[in-house]
Amino acid sequence: RLLSWVVAVFLIPLCFVSLSAFSVFDYSFIFAPALRLIHGFPLSQIYFQYDIFLSLIAALCMKLGLDLNLFQVMGHLSFYLFFIGTFWL
Repeated sequence: RLLSWVVAVFLIPLCFVSLSAFSVFDYSFIFAPALRLIHGFPLSQIYFQYDIFLSLIAALCMKLGLDLNLFQVMGHLSFYLFFIGTFWL
């Protein structure tokens, strides 16, 4: 039990401390398709560099009016949960 807590706490700075700012170039491949989804373009006319899933999450954040700067924090959280889940498995 103690080891699980130590690993969980140790992973926080590893996953949540950014070494650099987010890349506007890379984010354009997520947010541009999300904007096209919001404006009703068919999927066949949208280019997805990475995956539709990231653009769907971004579109949901845009619809909910969330700050898009928090998108990076959601990425950090997903890595944290992935590493915790991998450790427990």
